[in-house]
Amino acid sequence: MSSLPSICSKRWIKFPNVLIPCLQAIAEHGIEEFKKKHEVSLIYKNVVEGWYKELDDHGNTIRYRLHIQAYDCIRRLLKFEAVLLQQHAQNNEKSTITLESFEQIISYL
Repeated sequence: MSSLPSICSKRWIKFPNVLIPCLQAIAEHGIEEFKKKHEVSLIYKNVVEGWYKELDDHGNTIRYRLHIQAYDCIRRLLKFEAVLLQQHAQNNEKSTITLESFEQIISYL
């Protein structure tokens, strides 16, 4: 039996390190998709926290839940939660990343 974390459980697994370049690229893709769809000005800063879950037993479909920081048009640093779906293509084709949701996280102090 494999000791890999929860592949079959479909639970969210937290990334121990969100500074991975491919994860940052996925988050930046989410920002760009949101900007195109809603014609807003956001400047990507970084991922501050993130989780993933594999949706099949082969790791071909992965859903990411990422907390992203970005600057708006008046340079306020805002935090968002983006959910993205990555589907790895067969036959060495490029994988696709789809933005499923993108919501601002508002924290009250």
